[in-house]
Amino acid sequence: MPEQSSPSPLRQLRELSGHSAAWCAAHVGHVSLRSWNYWESGTKQGHPVRVPEEVMQTMQRLAAAVQQVLGKA
Repeated sequence: MPEQSSPSPLRQLRELSGHSAAWCAAHVGHVSLRSWNYWESGTKQGHPVRVPEEVMQTMQRLAAAVQQVLGKA
């Protein structure tokens, strides 16, 4: 059975925040859902894609805030 790769850090943060990829694309990244999905996968047509640092920082803050509100921080 093939080994599944772990989710990208961006996807982990999004899942911790409880938001959809579409919501994060529109409200955090200000990009299309397709672009957000490239960021989460780390590739676009076989080429590496970097997530902008400000997007990662915003997602870290968002995930931490949601976890704090839920009492999981």
